[in-house]
Amino acid sequence: MENLTNLEELDSLPLKNNPLRWGVTLKINEDLKDSKSLKLFNKYYRNEEYYRALAYGLTTLSNTTSKRIQKKIAKKVDQTYYETTINKWNSSKKELEDKLSEEKGVNFVKNIQLLINHFYTLKVLNTYASGSKDIALTIKPINTSRLKSLEDSLKVAKHYFAEKYYSKALELESVADSKSKWKNVYTKYIISSLYEKDFQDVQDKMDLSRDKATVSFFISPLKSAYPNQLKSLTEEELNSTVIKYRLVSLLDNSSADFLVKLMLVDQKAGVGPKDPVIEKYKKTVKDGKDSSGSVIKKEVTAEVTRYERYGSGFVDIVVEVVNNKTGEIILSKKCIGSSQWNTLWYSYTGDRRAIKSVYRMDQKKAKPDPSNRDFISWAINDAKESVSKFLTRSFIIEKGKKLY
Repeated sequence: MENLTNLEELDSLPLKNNPLRWGVTLKINEDLKDSKSLKLFNKYYRNEEYYRALAYGLTTLSNTTSKRIQKKIAKKVDQTYYETTINKWNSSKKELEDKLSEEKGVNFVKNIQLLINHFYTLKVLNTYASGSKDIALTIKPINTSRLKSLEDSLKVAKHYFAEKYYSKALELESVADSKSKWKNVYTKYIISSLYEKDFQDVQDKMDLSRDKATVSFFISPLKSAYPNQLKSLTEEELNSTVIKYRLVSLLDNSSADFLVKLMLVDQKAGVGPKDPVIEKYKKTVKDGKDSSGSVIKKEVTAEVTRYERYGSGFVDIVVEVVNNKTGEIILSKKCIGSSQWNTLWYSYTGDRRAIKSVYRMDQKKAKPDPSNRDFISWAINDAKESVSKFLTRSFIIEKGKKLY
């Protein structure tokens, strides 16, 4: 296939542009409750997402026993709506077919995959349409010979690029003399496997290159400019930050590739009151009946004093990733964590009936204030997520992402 010969892009192509990231065929959750399925149908119908609306409409019709739901969907899903959906399908199919002759290299393979997914979407729609016992629809047949031709072309094209990425990885492997270079080797083997999972010995090659690219790290003891009663808690919380994926954590820094330094540069916590708010209410209520049996109505009033206490915690953590051999800081980020809390309660004078629909009885007592230690702990937990995301997203080996 001459469309496959554009190989310059192997080095410059974004890693995210691979078969794992390309569009998938239409999938419908058939195990939803009727009300949830109807809600999704209405959502997609309003948004003019024809494929999903039609599929959810038809599958809801076939699953529900509710006459009300059947009636609601049947008003919107009919032969006209099916034909409108198929016209949309034909239009987007034509766009993909037109692009197919123009695209080169990986984008050519991608468009074959998208076109195949398009056929699969029609197959899904036809399955639901043919199984509908409530609405008779004239089904659009699938061009099975065209679909078979595309599937055969995709298999050839994917094999071609699996081989090219594999060859590129072998080329890089021959000169790999550092973990960062082995990382590039590993990435190319991953992409090769995404085109063809079991191409030659690509799985073994992936394991080998991953091991050679894997780095070790050591989280150095926390440094804090705030030596107070919270410091021990902060150290315990932050040093328990879990870094998973393909890194090796060491117990000492002598043989680590990188040091991860955590520095607590600021922390605050406290609780305070807000000024009480006075609110006045009045309401007309039933107050018995008179001698003739007529309902007596009466206006009642109440005055409410509403109280509020609030609290917050804050931590500011600087994370540095340092090359243990050179001392160079290769990554640095400030991670902020925070926590919020408040409690409301009230007292009142007057007639309880005037505020019955506004205030619940369980709001009459204040909740106990959390301690400063609690606020800092919550804020650190919030910061831990930020620290962990920064390290794992910026520092690890994972397909489609920039690495250490």
